[in-house]
Amino acid sequence: MRLGVAQAAAEQLGPERMHRAHGQVLAAFTELIDRGRAAGVMRDDLPRDWLATALLALTHAAGDEVRAGRRDADAAPQPMPHPAARAALSGRRAPSA
Repeated sequence: MRLGVAQAAAEQLGPERMHRAHGQVLAAFTELIDRGRAAGVMRDDLPRDWLATALLALTHAAGDEVRAGRRDADAAPQPMPHPAARAALSGRRAPSA
């Protein structure tokens, strides 16, 4: 079975080193989430760190799709983080029950 790059790296580096390696990316996603929330276009009912981690996972999944030949890297929106956030995380909060 072929492992994804992220999975192979995680197995080699371990969770703490992987988290440190992604520090700048997670910080950029966190800043993006904060700006989106301030503008009223990003969800505020989920923890910010969870949303940043979800964006990181989405970015890795997109890279895996390109490496597998199922997606064209040139067709990806640029810059990737903002459209990914808009597509996956924007919108209004779910109404309270």
